[in-house]
Amino acid sequence: MSVVARLVELTHPDFSTVAGPLPDAQVDELQLWQHSVSFPVYRATGAMFDIRPGVVATQHANINLMCDQIEADGGGMGVFPAGDYYISDSVRPGNYTILYFMPGARLFLMNGSSTAGAGRVFPILNKDTSGGNVGIHIIGGGLVDGNGANQTGEFSSICLVGCELSSVVDMGATGALRTGTFGSGVSKHGEGIELIECTDVEVLNCRTFENVYDGIKPRSCVRFRASGNRSWDNGRSAIQISTHDAGGAFGGTFSIDDASNGTRDFTLVDNKGWHSTGLNSAPAPRTSGLYLHTCRDGVISNNIMRGHQQGLAAFDANEKIKTDHNIWSAREQCIAFEENQQVEIECTKDELVGELATGSFIDNAGTRCKFFDLGFSKTDDAGPGTWDINIEAPATDTVLKFKEPTTIPVNDLGARTVKTPFADNLVYGASIDWLPVVGNVPTLTLLGDGTLANASRLEPGFHSLKVVQGGAGGHTLSFGTNYLIPSSISVAFSTAAGAIDVLRFMCDGTNMYLVGFEAGYTEPVAGESGIVQYDGGDGTGPPAAHIQRWHTAELTPIEESGGTLLLDKSGAGRNAFSWDLLDGFTNGEILVEFEIIGPSTTNGGYYAIVFRGSGDDTSESGYLAQLTRNGGADRISIGKYTGASYTNIDDTNKAWASNTVYRMRVFANGSDLRARFWDAAATEPSNWDVSITDSDHASGWGGHFAFFDSDVRVRFLSYATGGETTPTP
Repeated sequence: MSVVARLVELTHPDFSTVAGPLPDAQVDELQLWQHSVSFPVYRATGAMFDIRPGVVATQHANINLMCDQIEADGGGMGVFPAGDYYISDSVRPGNYTILYFMPGARLFLMNGSSTAGAGRVFPILNKDTSGGNVGIHIIGGGLVDGNGANQTGEFSSICLVGCELSSVVDMGATGALRTGTFGSGVSKHGEGIELIECTDVEVLNCRTFENVYDGIKPRSCVRFRASGNRSWDNGRSAIQISTHDAGGAFGGTFSIDDASNGTRDFTLVDNKGWHSTGLNSAPAPRTSGLYLHTCRDGVISNNIMRGHQQGLAAFDANEKIKTDHNIWSAREQCIAFEENQQVEIECTKDELVGELATGSFIDNAGTRCKFFDLGFSKTDDAGPGTWDINIEAPATDTVLKFKEPTTIPVNDLGARTVKTPFADNLVYGASIDWLPVVGNVPTLTLLGDGTLANASRLEPGFHSLKVVQGGAGGHTLSFGTNYLIPSSISVAFSTAAGAIDVLRFMCDGTNMYLVGFEAGYTEPVAGESGIVQYDGGDGTGPPAAHIQRWHTAELTPIEESGGTLLLDKSGAGRNAFSWDLLDGFTNGEILVEFEIIGPSTTNGGYYAIVFRGSGDDTSESGYLAQLTRNGGADRISIGKYTGASYTNIDDTNKAWASNTVYRMRVFANGSDLRARFWDAAATEPSNWDVSITDSDHASGWGGHFAFFDSDVRVRFLSYATGGETTPTP
């Protein structure tokens, strides 16, 4: 069924026999087509009404004769072929009237036709503005041009007042005028398409552009739908959902009770709006994509709105508004609300795009605003700078949940705002705050014992909390009085470092009821690896990305031109040389290929891999997996420094020789520490030479260690974590 047939069927039962689409090529075919339906279709340019396109003389009187005839017939259609139709007064369609402007048809308001006060002229204005019109449809591919630059009285190009079951479809509207200053209470128009206190109305697939105020504006409408519209370069907003001041242009209320509630039960889908030139005339101090001004019960989905200043703006009372999968793009604020307004809005999976170097993604979000899974970005040409989020005070029950982890600054002026960057991590302390949000699973890493404090806001529903044992583990968590733990559930937190426990609660808005507790999870750690081959030197200095530690005067590291690192010793001191990629090393493996140069019979250590290192010359700490020689016996050992005091934990006899290339591997996983070495020309053995258990040092830097005055030459150093394989040249 065609758009025309569908609209006609909705508005008048006698029209239900309409069949087939309206021809859009030959107007003459309409005379044949009308005989197959039960209502008249009038050709505007026919002899009956003598409406003449292209003649620069007023045609509105004849057009209104056609509108009156259609209403007298009980309904029908007037068709305007392509051409310019000049008017100096309003076209006034009545009940069950369809005005079909074919592509190329333009209704044009002549210069000076609309003047201030009683002389205002709306190019199209329904006949009964007291609220008595039903079934008015302005459709087709034509254009209504108010020629506002040559008028002095404000008007909207298409204005329907108090209508029911009406629509504007596939039309263009431009040239509307608003003459007064913003907020003066005098000028109330300037829209391409304006609907005032209408019920069951649609604006579909229209084009509104270069109107002084808004492209499309429903005022205090009920069950309004806008879809597929394109609106650009209007002075204020592409679309404004608004209220109707009873003291405005037409006054009073019509079919709708309590006009102060504004527009309600509305849907906006697949509309696009933009300001390519940043129009900002005096009546319009801001330019927005979508502007909400007193409305409720709205669904806004899959729209793209690019405002010169705001993408989405809201003022006054806006309740029960939900948006999803929209793009809000702007130069100043992507989403902005006037301060201290009653805004209740829930945005889900919207994308916010900043167009300049600095601005606000969200500004003045206030009471009962919720933002879930939002995405944030800047255009490629925006330039360097920071876009932030500002929360109004007091921001009771405001929720922010980002689609991805983010560093966007949140300027939170409200004491009860829930800020949830992705899966929100709770901040550890003796007293821990948690404002649970349905669908968000936060993580709490315990660094000591703590208590979940009573929440100032509890959202009804089911909530989960992941508790991780930080540091060395062994921490406990207690609960505030509105956390109720049944006797049937035993809460015994894991003690191992890194262990994960999961708590599940049911909330009734007053208390948190524990319904489940699972202990002892472990998470796989993402692996990484790296290698340094010491092949970038010229024999004059140390390699990059390394740091000398502990008694640095006794060691000279030199990256040789032959692709090796020479650890040139000048005394029997404790010397360490760490690699930056091993800073913060906790668990994993380290592999080194090295050679001890020159014979020596001195007792002590000659080369070691140092790991989990820390401290300075007087407080050395960390583990050593080293080759030692004592009384002629060669050994491999694992020992540790703690506060400059060395302890040999365990060792085993294993021969090694100077001027021979060896490889040594260290394994560390918590307290499980292992080491082995072998001739680099041989196959690596599967058994560990030394295995110990010790937990004194959890993390630190890693690299090379040399003690006595024999030099060491290192060919490469590599590492791997999370199950990755240590690389080799």
